[in-house]
Amino acid sequence: MSHTRTAPRRPRSRLLAALLAAVLTISGAAFGAAPAYAAGGAVLTVTEAPRDGGPVTIQGAGFNPDPSANGVYVGIRQAGASADTILAWVAVGNAVGTMPGLGATAPMNPDGSFSVELPAPAFADGVEYVVHTRQAHGGRDETQKTSIPLVYAAAEPEPATQTSTTVTVSPAGTSSEGQAISIVAAVSPAAAGTFRFLDGEIPLAFGVDAVDGAATLSFENATIGSHSFRAEFTPTDAAAFTGSVSNTVAHTVTEATGPVRPTPTVTVSKSINIDPAGETVTVTGSGFLPNAPDTSGTRPPLAGKFTGAYVVFGSFAENWKPSAGAPSSARKVIEQKWGVHEADLATIGGAARGGIVIAEDGTFSTTLTVSEAEALENGRWGIYTYGGGGAKYAPFETFTPVVFKTPSPIPAPTLTVTPNADLDPSVENVLTVTGSGYIGDGAVNGAYVLFGEKSVWDGSGPLVSAGWIAQGWVPASQIVDGAFTTTVTIPAGTLSSEGEYNVATSAAHALSITNRTLDAFAPVTVAAAVTPEKPTLALSAPTVVQGGEFTITGAGFPALGNVALVLHSDPVELGATVASAGGAFRFTGTIPATVPAGEHTIVATSGAVTASFPVTITAAPAPEKPAAPVCLARAVDGASFEWGVKASFVSYVQGGIAKGAVSGGWGSGSGAYSTETGNGRVSFGGSMHFTGHSGALDLTLSNPRVRVTGSSAQLILDVSSKGFNGSPDVNASGVNFATLSLSDASTSGSSISWTNAPATLTSAGAEAFAGFYAAGDALDPVSIRFPLGAEVPCDSSTDGLATTGAEPDFAGLGIGALLLVAGLALTVIRRRRLIES
Repeated sequence: MSHTRTAPRRPRSRLLAALLAAVLTISGAAFGAAPAYAAGGAVLTVTEAPRDGGPVTIQGAGFNPDPSANGVYVGIRQAGASADTILAWVAVGNAVGTMPGLGATAPMNPDGSFSVELPAPAFADGVEYVVHTRQAHGGRDETQKTSIPLVYAAAEPEPATQTSTTVTVSPAGTSSEGQAISIVAAVSPAAAGTFRFLDGEIPLAFGVDAVDGAATLSFENATIGSHSFRAEFTPTDAAAFTGSVSNTVAHTVTEATGPVRPTPTVTVSKSINIDPAGETVTVTGSGFLPNAPDTSGTRPPLAGKFTGAYVVFGSFAENWKPSAGAPSSARKVIEQKWGVHEADLATIGGAARGGIVIAEDGTFSTTLTVSEAEALENGRWGIYTYGGGGAKYAPFETFTPVVFKTPSPIPAPTLTVTPNADLDPSVENVLTVTGSGYIGDGAVNGAYVLFGEKSVWDGSGPLVSAGWIAQGWVPASQIVDGAFTTTVTIPAGTLSSEGEYNVATSAAHALSITNRTLDAFAPVTVAAAVTPEKPTLALSAPTVVQGGEFTITGAGFPALGNVALVLHSDPVELGATVASAGGAFRFTGTIPATVPAGEHTIVATSGAVTASFPVTITAAPAPEKPAAPVCLARAVDGASFEWGVKASFVSYVQGGIAKGAVSGGWGSGSGAYSTETGNGRVSFGGSMHFTGHSGALDLTLSNPRVRVTGSSAQLILDVSSKGFNGSPDVNASGVNFATLSLSDASTSGSSISWTNAPATLTSAGAEAFAGFYAAGDALDPVSIRFPLGAEVPCDSSTDGLATTGAEPDFAGLGIGALLLVAGLALTVIRRRRLIES
């Protein structure tokens, strides 16, 4: 009750707008007759907004130019907000300018179009704005409401950060033939991307991922002579970072003075046409000799000793080598063995832990189980070897591709349709459909068989359910070895010689959305239309009762022509239909109950072609009069009504602006309520009296009535207001003031009650507040209790029949206009006092 809201300013602008609307309405003749416009055709366009904020041009068309409509408000607001950030009033006769307390003004053209420039706010992350129109001065014409997003110009991209790349080579300067060489490339700043390593212009490796801005390439096969090692960096995000080329490092490889080390090699007993379900292969290797410290482990249990090599079946990325800095995520291991010297086998857990022996001469032999599991994204299946125990030794890194056997392709389904050509559209056609190749996962639910025009569906995307002439389902139990036979019935008069038709099939049920393996199509053609020389008619029965239904068929009419059906002798139009491509039609209609009994004739006409058929109309039996229903309600006496009106309004009246008072209270009520229909009406005594502004505000709400209709209710009040400056007092009875939302009622003994029922202001109630609040605003919740007494006959408020309400929004007086005048006077008094203070 102590908070302050901005509502007092809102009525002031609304009162001023209402006076302006009245002036425009009275002076409408000055503008002449408004041109016609299409209601509901209002459209809005807006130019792109500067990102830092600035002017946008808003153009409208199709708005109501009638001066009495008061034009529209054009505003910019945050999406979802109820108030505009920036506002303009556009109306016929307005000048381009501003109006204190209202905002910008702009003219509307006589054809309902306009153009106005407003300042858009600056772009902000997470904030969306819309351009919105609504009828001005509190009007409720929904056709004048439009809303479109405010689109901002794209942000200027940030310039890419420059990078620099350097390389170092180990050993520095020279190495001997067969000696390991390591090239380390580093990029600054440490951006994500890849390196390409080169010897002069000869690529050594490419696509090597940068890890923390660096990558290493190790190898032992450098040729004797001079080399120029360098690296090129390519960023992952080229918009954020630039590429760069490193310095060039000279290196010389000299002839080895000792024996040449053998190159590690791997042989796999079977590497192609592997059964995806799994096979065991033998892997043998040679040349896996120690070369300390490069082949020494970096972690327990063999740290500092020869840690041999891992022998792995798996799915690895193209750039997988540890010596090139590839992370472990680039290697998906399915099965792994670890080869070490025999003396260290027990240390790593022996054969039970996957240990195998690498002999002193560098050879090994082991087996791996190879099966097609879930592969690494973009990975390659193969047998891989690489340094164990943390050692990164390029010569031990080998790759033998593994190729799995490709499953035999599932044959595409095929369809045969009989008959499939020159169907007669004037008769029913039964097609025999035979399918083969309906196997695989797509056939588990059977197959749908459909007939219709080719344009309905061509297999692109999920099967559509609408538009087919005939549909059927072949259950999986009726598909034997992928084959089935079924029939499709095409009703007479559903085909056109101009149409293109086919039989289609699809996987059934949910698979019709996701599985396209059973999609098949077989074309069906229709015979050319032939118009018989003489039209004919046939009636479903020779007699029809008054008000009864009949079916008439015809043939020999113009193809696709409109056919009008009329009952004679006194002409009575029965309806119309369209003949098929074969000149046939079928029409079901009703004989009006007012047609006299006797002999009549039905005449069918299409252009110059006419045919008739006799019909006998029989009298309809007299309807039996139903027994009147009995409805009983319960008398209500001593009912209670608790309602605080609206807390914010009470706070305003008692606050420092109005300096007023609130008095009064609600009395008990009486009436009737039906527990059967959930309807009732109870009238209460009492009133609430609001005074303020030194007596200028004097408002009384009295005699509340609650009309319950099921899960909602109307709150009806009498409203009186003291006149101002010679204006008459206002006394309005039966104002439909608020709508109550009634949740489940609480029943206790012989009473029914609703506690804290939400109350929403109606449009009539909003006018009673002189625009202080809008229709739909929440009022204080209402609590009511009906003691239920003796049974009484139902009346219009308690029976189950639909009612329109016995009381109008206002009774006899223009209360809204008078309260607006009073409200404006209060605003003037308030302004004057503020200025004087």
